[in-house]
Amino acid sequence: MIRNLFKLFGNEFLLMAKGSIFTLVIYSLLLISSSIFALSLRHISFGIEIPIAFLWIMIFFITLIKVEKVYSTDFSESKLQQYTLSPFALELIIFIKNIMIYINLIIVFFIFSPLLLIILNIPFSYFFSINLLLALSLLSIVFISSITASITISKNNRFYWQNKLTLHDIHFMECLFIFEFPKCRFRPVSGNTGCVIHFDEAADHSLFSQITSWIGDFLVISDCQ
Repeated sequence: MIRNLFKLFGNEFLLMAKGSIFTLVIYSLLLISSSIFALSLRHISFGIEIPIAFLWIMIFFITLIKVEKVYSTDFSESKLQQYTLSPFALELIIFIKNIMIYINLIIVFFIFSPLLLIILNIPFSYFFSINLLLALSLLSIVFISSITASITISKNNRFYWQNKLTLHDIHFMECLFIFEFPKCRFRPVSGNTGCVIHFDEAADHSLFSQITSWIGDFLVISDCQ
């Protein structure tokens, strides 16, 4: 169990490292938006509270974008099925994933923060206090963002798998799906590498979870993956 836990940490660390390029991109956008903000208010005198508030708001939106990207990537690569088959609780996997996102955002912000202070004309005496405050509060922002991201992704009714299915497999899957979920409609995507499920907008999250588990079980049992 301990060995599998370290393996889980290692996999999430590798995913974090691969996602660092995207983090650099969104922080570069933060630099651009900070420059525009500073230039637009260069003739207005204001206290240190305004640029710090602007920085905090932008960090919040950056965290939302980053978490949304990570969760949508996991969804599109059908990793949700892998998580349900994992020996670990889904809550533990999400917790570790959020910790890795937090570490990734903190490291990149620490690298970019001196330049941000210069652009926003914030004294360097605030350097350690801003980084310390962000380190203490960003984790809660990441977890809040993960909740919003999961709600947003749950509205997505597209499912994908790694290998292309044959036409016979798709028809067989469609027949079984209609029998199991008669109120939903099944439509394969181009290339037979996924499907689109149409269901009532009022359907709760449990139906989405049931469909996700059913598709994962079908792919495993039929040896289609």
